[in-house]
Amino acid sequence: MTAAGSPGGGRLEKSLQQNGEREGRVVGTDMSARRGGRAICDSFHVVPPGSSDEFPGHLAELARREEVDVVFPLSSFEVAAVAATVESFDVPVLVASPEAIAACNDKARTMDLCARLGVPIPRSITATSPEEFRAAAHELGYPDVDVCTKPTGLKGSRGFLVISASPNRRWHILEARPGPIPLTLDEALAALAEGDFPTLLVMDYLKGAEHTVDALCRGGRFIVGHAKTREAVRAGLAMYFETADEPELVEHSRALCVELGVDWFVNVQFLDGRLLEVNPRISTIVYQEDFNMPYLAVKLALGELSEEELATHQSRVRMTRRAIRYYDQVEYDE
Repeated sequence: MTAAGSPGGGRLEKSLQQNGEREGRVVGTDMSARRGGRAICDSFHVVPPGSSDEFPGHLAELARREEVDVVFPLSSFEVAAVAATVESFDVPVLVASPEAIAACNDKARTMDLCARLGVPIPRSITATSPEEFRAAAHELGYPDVDVCTKPTGLKGSRGFLVISASPNRRWHILEARPGPIPLTLDEALAALAEGDFPTLLVMDYLKGAEHTVDALCRGGRFIVGHAKTREAVRAGLAMYFETADEPELVEHSRALCVELGVDWFVNVQFLDGRLLEVNPRISTIVYQEDFNMPYLAVKLALGELSEEELATHQSRVRMTRRAIRYYDQVEYDE
């Protein structure tokens, strides 16, 4: 399992080890030795960053040396690199195709797809120049309403910025948690002028309930999955989740998975019922002792479970399930 020290890595490692059926051995990797996952995995290795050309080959060789049964990429920065070299691995790799990953990561393309499928989205305008950026903000209602912007190719909260005509700087400096302070349109354009102008999405700034749909797919076929809330956000990470009965969001996700050809894990994010992004990887999920999606994926990859048998597990999802994330620490001797 890669990115063993990521925020959701420790819980995922435990879900594979404590699967209720067999003794599970997890070989963890990360680009830094200073990761808590090293104390949870059965063995741990430092590898090159996912952005390095050396990463895929290093991982494939490590998988052979450790005699693993399945390779489980976890980080957004690693899935594309692994997908492009999946044929160099001797065992199943739980990752979508390079084409599907590229399609998911292209926010402008995803928004166009949503428009065709009837999936609600924030009003979004692609800007490739300062003039287009300014025009897009005004078209969406600035300065009377706040708008937001984000690079088309980044995931999570990376690059997200609120554009406000009257940002409350005092509150952000004295009371808000660390994070980007909203900028006026002129300030944002001045900052963006420091280099080549990127391709940006300028969007409605939505407020409302946030949900994600976590699913296990094969070749675009949504086999099992469910929606959950995403709450108590700290530094861009949700700290509390509730399983949620949101059949419309699940159906939207199902349609997107078919069109994008998503394979294995996907995380589809919605805000106020409108699509934010599609992540072609596993995210923090709400685990159940009788619905352990990571372990079910391993069994599917090893041929121990058919897609039809996996689909029967859907009925086990409990809408009463809750998850709280918390900080922990590990100690070790070097």
